[in-house]
Amino acid sequence: EMVERAWTLVQQQRKQLQQDDLRRKYWAMRRAMDELEKTDSRLFQGAMDNADAEVQTFSTRLRVRTETPP
Repeated sequence: EMVERAWTLVQQQRKQLQQDDLRRKYWAMRRAMDELEKTDSRLFQGAMDNADAEVQTFSTRLRVRTETPP
């Protein structure tokens, strides 16, 4: 039982660290977007128009083979 409680505590701490990291990244992005909006509204609008676009990934078939794993 003690091990289970310790494991639960570790998981909670990891989750909190992850949430804190995501919150920090969100606010950094928010400040950057606010600055971009003040600096160049055309670029800001372009960035916002692409915000809803589908995420495109690089095809694994097009990757160059290497001696070491990526």
